Amino acid sequence: MDFVHSGINARQIAYRKAMIRVAEKYPVRFNGGDIFYPGAQPSLTHTSDGPFGVAGDLMGQTELFIAAKERPDFVVELLRIVTDKLIEYLDFCWEEENLPRPRDFAWTDDLAVSLSAETFRQLVLPAEQRLRFHFDGRLSLHMCGTSDHLLEIFTDDLKIHEFQGFGYQVPLHRVARVMGGRVTLIGNVDPMLVHSGTPEQVREATRKVIEILGPTRGLIIQDGSNIPPGSPLENINAMTEAAELYGRNY
Repeated sequence: MDFVHSGINARQIAYRKAMIRVAEKYPVRFNGGDIFYPGAQPSLTHTSDGPFGVAGDLMGQTELFIAAKERPDFVVELLRIVTDKLIEYLDFCWEEENLPRPRDFAWTDDLAVSLSAETFRQLVLPAEQRLRFHFDGRLSLHMCGTSDHLLEIFTDDLKIHEFQGFGYQVPLHRVARVMGGRVTLIGNVDPMLVHSGTPEQVREATRKVIEILGPTRGLIIQDGSNIPPGSPLENINAMTEAAELYGRNY
């Protein structure tokens, strides 16, 4: 399968070239600033879903988890093939856009959060390491959900630089103990609190995150992860206000 020049990837490449051809027709200016042409150098992609998540899309998530139990060798080989294709496309994007080096990279593998640490190490880690160590810049991983059982793997085996938007379910003291001072932490105020709580509750939750993770340095306050539609602007502002207020202590 030609993963680069077929399907939706081929359409994305063709669409990018078409944008470049007409870029000069679409100038943009923000608030009286300089005119620029966003279509002159449009992006393809510099991020990716992880191998396990892509495999789940291919064969169905339930089927993949059953295979992980009953046919682990099959899953390892499937993840190898998926990783080959992901790397092939990412390499193409880098060359096509003439992107700078060293190469920064961000990826997510939310589906793998449901695996035990042992199963993750056995089946998924080899593919994740191939993907991660293909890049030599700053590496950012996102994973929603209760990922506390995988934190050592992310820190020691994948050697990520940034844990982006980690789930509100992850115990803060454990994150601080395993990753504090070693990984930039971006999270983890409960999104449903931002949606349904009061501004004071959001401020208090933000204060708690800062109190526990602030002393380790390298903390960026964010929802953990994704603010639901319809969340009051007052609650989003409360998170920002609390970050500015309590963050000064660190």
